[in-house]
Amino acid sequence: ATRGERGEWVSEGAIDRAALNKIVSDVSRLMAIRLVSENEEFSDARFGFNRPMGELIVTEKNGDETVAHELVVGSKMDGKVYLFYRNKRLVAEIPVVIGEELTAPFIRK
Repeated sequence: ATRGERGEWVSEGAIDRAALNKIVSDVSRLMAIRLVSENEEFSDARFGFNRPMGELIVTEKNGDETVAHELVVGSKMDGKVYLFYRNKRLVAEIPVVIGEELTAPFIRK
């Protein structure tokens, strides 16, 4: 998604404006409850990444530089949701509601 001429978010894919605004809001509220792993080897199954609820790529543009932040939201494990930030190999526990909202089915049919 990119900012339009009037400052609104514009999708590059098949997603409606309300869903896009919801995703942007959820990403902006994304915070870790705790850091679980940093640059360590781990089993994908341990954090639910073997059956993820979803994957997101958030592209940040700063001048001419573009960075794609790759995020994997694991399936719920023992009532907790974990997020894997591929770029830095970080695993963090995140609020369940944010994980569920980030991965809700928003694609237009």
